[in-house]
Amino acid sequence: MTGFGNKKLILLYAAGVLFVVLILVLGYYNRLAIDDYAYLLEEKTLGIRAATLNTYLTWDTRWVGFLLLNGFLKLYEKTQTLLWFHVFSLFSVIFSIHFVLKQIVKERHIHLPGPIILAFALLFAAGFFFLTPGIGETWFWINSSVTYLWPIVFYFLGLGFMLGSGQGVRFSSFFCFFFFFLTGGSSYELPPLVLISFISFLFYKGHKNSTLLKTFLKSKMNRTICIAIVGCASGFAINYFGPGNSVRQSAEPPESILRAFPVTAVSLLKLVLLDIFPKIPYILFFSVPWIFLGNFLGKGRVKPENSKFGMTVLVSTGLLLVLTVISLFIPAYLLSEMGPKRSLTQISVYLLVWSTFLSVYAGYRLELNQKALIAVFYISVLSCMIILGLAIVSQQAIASSYARALDKRVSYLQGLKEKGNKAWVKLEPLPASGYLYSAEISTDTSHFSNVQFQKSLSLNFKISLK
Repeated sequence: MTGFGNKKLILLYAAGVLFVVLILVLGYYNRLAIDDYAYLLEEKTLGIRAATLNTYLTWDTRWVGFLLLNGFLKLYEKTQTLLWFHVFSLFSVIFSIHFVLKQIVKERHIHLPGPIILAFALLFAAGFFFLTPGIGETWFWINSSVTYLWPIVFYFLGLGFMLGSGQGVRFSSFFCFFFFFLTGGSSYELPPLVLISFISFLFYKGHKNSTLLKTFLKSKMNRTICIAIVGCASGFAINYFGPGNSVRQSAEPPESILRAFPVTAVSLLKLVLLDIFPKIPYILFFSVPWIFLGNFLGKGRVKPENSKFGMTVLVSTGLLLVLTVISLFIPAYLLSEMGPKRSLTQISVYLLVWSTFLSVYAGYRLELNQKALIAVFYISVLSCMIILGLAIVSQQAIASSYARALDKRVSYLQGLKEKGNKAWVKLEPLPASGYLYSAEISTDTSHFSNVQFQKSLSLNFKISLK
């Protein structure tokens, strides 16, 4: 770690620890919400495999996500807490990011000590958390997490094995196929982007090199990308052609390509104004430390002209825009409207990859004032720590109040059930849930959330908000 500085590394780890504490605090106070109750009841009745198959045949074909969900719900039955779920999810996110970074370092023959890679993996995970448009939906609603957060984990793991050069060919190829297969089977939005990106990359390389197919496939990377494409396409085919899709589509507006274009344009404007602009401080603070990393890696190397850096900015920004538009187009086509916040999760990953890549590239390629660079590093990391510290304090107060109120509501309703109550019960609203996804019900007794909450507690009376 010569040249990086132990103080800087300690600060990065301090920020990482604060991020872990934030997730653990929120995970401790998290509770099941809305659809979770319905799937919990189904899992209790049918079991993991039968419940997954029933969902696949009758409503939602993201079979990998719901296989995970039913497995997690089985554990919830035994533990009555979601803290272990968030510990496992957090570990998986950090591990997958660290795995990709480690493989990139190996592939590029860069000497970077493991502790530094882990510190920046933690920083990336924290940045991903704060840039997620629907934090509650993606990170803390278990039913949504398995189909929006976990596909990204599978994608990173598959990408790591794609880039890996230290493993045996069969070993890396198998796990590359496996994790991209899981990616394809766990999401509606991410697999099309993965397939378009990989196929476009192969066409670009093939056109650029103008080689025969046999020669083209001699490249280990090209072969591995082909394996990833087959894996992702196979998982997505099981997803896309599942019987439940026709049932789900019958309950939604008819698909229209012509309508999808104006909806996508409006969605892009809303995304920029409502989700990206407010998070510019997070983008800056969680990306700037990567400039120092790039500078650390670029010491002693000849710096090219600035025009090359400008071209890199333009090309990478263009790719970001293309990926974002395609990501918005998919729900616009399927729903004839902008998708829910959770459907924007992958865009937050693209945005963070773009900002961190440009930060590393800027530090690596540009001549920067060292004193100013060090000062900016400390300011940005300390700002990240302040953001995380304030989030812990504020969210602990909000989440604990919400959890107590929900637990009190459950205890009250179970008490009424034991007394044989049959009358309609009107409840006080729950307090704000902060980053957590609220399990609040409706004033309408027939609303889905009310019915599922009622069934989950086996209540013989109707419930609603006052």
